[in-house]
Amino acid sequence: MAFTGFATGMANLGGSILSSFNDRINFLGHNVAEVNRITNDAHKFLDHTRKDRKAMARGLHADLGTFVGNLTDSVGKLCQGFHKESKAFHQECKAGHQAFQKVEKEMAEKRRHFDTSVRNMAQKATPKTAKKH
Repeated sequence: MAFTGFATGMANLGGSILSSFNDRINFLGHNVAEVNRITNDAHKFLDHTRKDRKAMARGLHADLGTFVGNLTDSVGKLCQGFHKESKAFHQECKAGHQAFQKVEKEMAEKRRHFDTSVRNMAQKATPKTAKKH
């Protein structure tokens, strides 16, 4: 009878070992499946992020192109306006300088003939005396 109990104990031990082995294999299988699922989710997330980043980059590139185009146009218009204003300012300065030169010329001419003018005014201012007979 002891032999029967020993055989039963061994059979139970063998069953326990097999059951424990199967549980470990199943646990590992579940872990592997979970790791594969997490890996697949991570790859999907990275792919989605990569696609979003590329779409955002295309949008930003287009927006930057538009911005640069608008900035170029704006700067060009500002430069044209500045050129027109600068030309007008130059014309005003030129006209003012010419007017100043004209006045300067007139004043120089008057200075040259100042003594003559003073004599003429003095002669005009002195009363003419009647001729004595």
